[in-house]
Order: sequence, then C-alpha cells, then structure tokens
Amino acid sequence: MSEVHMNRMTWQEYQERVTAFKAPVFLPVGALEQHGPHLPLGTDALLATAIAVGAAAVLDGIVAPALSYGYKSLLCRSP
Repeated sequence: MSEVHMNRMTWQEYQERVTAFKAPVFLPVGALEQHGPHLPLGTDALLATAIAVGAAAVLDGIVAPALSYGYKSLLCRSP
C-alpha cells in the first residue's frame, strides 16, 4: 500500500499522485473540544482522520493534515 498521509510524502510524490493519478485528497475536519476526562481534546479530528485514512486506502487517495477548530468552553476555564 502506498503512503496516504500528505505530510509524510515528498512534494514530488504528492505532485505525481495528484497530477498523474488524479488522487482524491481528503481533508479531515473536527472540533477541538472537551469530551470529559477520559478523551483527548482532539478526539473529533482523530476520528475524522482515521475515517479519511480508510477511504484513502481504498481509493488510492491522500489525507491532508486535520483541520481542528474549537472554542474554549466554560468547562475549560482557568480558575
């Protein structure tokens, strides 16, 4: 299986995949937010990335680094 993570490719590998092979590029997006004490803040982006990696493996695609967004809620405020 070829590499699917964009940030692990050289620019030449990336260029060949998107120009010669027309590889689809997946952009995982997920909130950066609290999920309680048992999960990391980046859970949503981690899950989106895992799904994108699975799809990219099947479709010979490329996975861009996750785009995380969020807002500091009242649960994360400092004392």
